[in-house]
Amino acid sequence: TLMHPSQDTQTPWLFQLLIKLGKPWGLRWTGDKELAVIYQMQRYHDLRGPGFFWITPSIQAVRKVISLSEDGLTTDFKEILTADALPLEMTWLLVYKLDPRGLPKMDAQTVVNWSLDLKRTILTEYAQRSMQAVLPKFEAETVCRGKVFPEIEAEFGKEMNGLMNTFG
Repeated sequence: TLMHPSQDTQTPWLFQLLIKLGKPWGLRWTGDKELAVIYQMQRYHDLRGPGFFWITPSIQAVRKVISLSEDGLTTDFKEILTADALPLEMTWLLVYKLDPRGLPKMDAQTVVNWSLDLKRTILTEYAQRSMQAVLPKFEAETVCRGKVFPEIEAEFGKEMNGLMNTFG
C-alpha cells in the first residue's frame, strides 16, 4: 500500500477519516509541498495536488508522491578560467526546487521518475556548465576580493534557469 509522506500523526484526525472513507470512491490527498503521480491503465497520466483530488480507482492509481520542497547540494567548481586566464576554484551551496507542473507530458514523466542522485548529478553538471559560461566574464582579482559576487550569482542564476527550464 502506498503511504503518503505527509499522512502521519500530524495530519488532523478529520482529514485522516475523510481520506479513509473517500478512498474507495477515489478521494486522495497530498500535503502542501507534494504532488501525486497518477498512472492510468499502467501508463503515466498526470500530476495532482497539493490537497484533495479525485481519481477513477478502476483505471487510475497514485504510483508515488513527489516532494516540491527545496533541496540543496554542495558543488565544487575546479579550475574555471577567469577573464585574465587564471584558474579559480570555489565551492557553492546550490538550493533548488524542481516543479514538473506545466511541463509537456513527456518531460514531466521523465522528471518525476528521476532518483535524488540523478537529480543531483544533472544539477551538478548544469552548474558546472553555467559557471564555465559566467566566470570568464570576470577578472580573478575582482572575484577573489568578493567585489562581483552579486553579479556572478545573478548571471549564474540566469544560466542555470536557462538550462533547467526544460525540467521545471
